[in-house]
Amino acid sequence: MKLFLLFLLLLLPTMSNAAEVKTLPLPDLLVMQNGTPVKSARQWPVRRAELLHLFEQEIYGKTLLGRPKDLRFVVREQKNDARGGKATRLRVGILFEGTETGRQMELLVYL
Repeated sequence: MKLFLLFLLLLLPTMSNAAEVKTLPLPDLLVMQNGTPVKSARQWPVRRAELLHLFEQEIYGKTLLGRPKDLRFVVREQKNDARGGKATRLRVGILFEGTETGRQMELLVYL
């Protein structure tokens, strides 16, 4: 898997100039898709659902299976003086099948 990711990174074109990055408009958080402004707390659940749908469609996608029943999170390392003492780093194992020998990934979290 690591070799595949390395190969993929080598194939991706690199951008040497940050000015080449196109800016795209972001949706106004307090304007519904039909153009109606959100002016009350009662309107917010409708706009929130629209925003969650946008994230599902454009960024994260949707999991059809939901959360695996055996999914576990294990803190494998905690470093309280990370980033020169300015942060705490957690190395978290995400065990998709609930065991150390099953499918898994690691996540670094800085607090």
